[in-house]
Amino acid sequence: TFLRTAITGAGTINFNGGNHTFSGLFLPTGTVNFNSGTITIANTMTPATIGAISSATVVFNASQSFPALTLNGGTLSGSGDVTITNAFSWSGGTMQAGGKLIVASGATATLSGAVSKGLNRTLQNAGTVNYTGTALTFGFGFAVPGVVDNQAGGILNVNGNGSFSQSQTAAHAVNNAGTFNKSGAGTTTTFSGVTFNNTGTVNFTSGTL
Repeated sequence: TFLRTAITGAGTINFNGGNHTFSGLFLPTGTVNFNSGTITIANTMTPATIGAISSATVVFNASQSFPALTLNGGTLSGSGDVTITNAFSWSGGTMQAGGKLIVASGATATLSGAVSKGLNRTLQNAGTVNYTGTALTFGFGFAVPGVVDNQAGGILNVNGNGSFSQSQTAAHAVNNAGTFNKSGAGTTTTFSGVTFNNTGTVNFTSGTL
């Protein structure tokens, strides 16, 4: 635990296991790799690059804004909102209850692959979300709400057999105030335990919804 120590510099920081809590100032300007372990950060940071979160649990208890982030098997947690301004790639892992994951206007999120993607918080989209994979699971392991909030101007594309299903019961929802596009010949998208609230536009190119 680092209580009052400021950690700065443009070098590379690798977290390879253990529990690390930064209650002071974690202010790297280089590359940060969350390889494994549990890392808790209490301040806003501005690293040049963040490596993929694949095995680690990363707890952001302050708001963050990153150009890009990859979640492919680890856990994103904490009370701080995380805003992505360019690209978010999600192919596995869980986003636990706490702050929002915000896809900013002009940014793109890609939900790919067949590995479970646990949504236990709000994914707020003002950009574009491409759901090309499957296994987006709301309330993954916990009875807490998972919400996809597609805002006015936001685009949510479901290109295939991607469905919206629950693991544990809670007030799960997909709220569409923007544009929801369903495509993929011979594919089916279902809502199971997840309410679809539409005040925007829904387009069917192909497939079944």
